This record gives sequence, structure tokens and C-alpha cells, in this order.
Amino acid sequence: MHRSIIPLVAILLLALGALGVSTASARTFRRTCRDGVPRLRKGIACDADGQSNDVCLFSWRLGLDGFSPRKHVFVPSGQKQVMELGAGSRLVLRCLRHHAVVLKTPIPPPGA
Repeated sequence: MHRSIIPLVAILLLALGALGVSTASARTFRRTCRDGVPRLRKGIACDADGQSNDVCLFSWRLGLDGFSPRKHVFVPSGQKQVMELGAGSRLVLRCLRHHAVVLKTPIPPPGA
């Protein structure tokens, strides 16, 4: 019985595609940042302040030119913030905690 449904679904999907009807769900854009590690990826600055202060500063230009104002969003470390972009799309900004760097001094063997 399932075999008869599969061709019907395939034909329906092809017809919707030919008509230009979108079968995809809304897009979700995700950006993950680590506190204290600044970087730039696809136009969004990640932890733009570069400080390890338990908050990530996401920053991007509101226009396509290099002179438009910047949007700044602060996300606490260990949390995420969801922003609705319109037309069913959203941006998920996530801030990871800063890794503490622990330097270990090797202990020489006895008699060295």
C-alpha cells in the first residue's frame, strides 16, 4: 500500500516545484561565538570587543555600504538569543564560555 503513495508524493512535489511554490521551511541562520575570541564571519563580528567578560558582542552593518550604522547585540555567556528577521527567517546567536588557559610547568624527574 505504501508503494502506491510514493509516486503520488513525488509527482506532487515536482508539480509544486514547477509552479514555483517553495517546499522548504523558513531559514535559520546560526552564529556561535566564544567569549574573548574575536573573529569576523560572513559580515558578522563575533565578540567584537575581544574581552573575556562573560558576554559576547555580536556586531554587523545594517546596510550594504561601508558607512551604514552597526547593529550590536549582547548575548550572555552560555546562552543564546533568537532574532526574527522577517519572512519566517531567524538568526540564532549563541555565546560559548571562555576556555581558561592553564599552563602546567613540567616537574623534572628526581635526580635531574
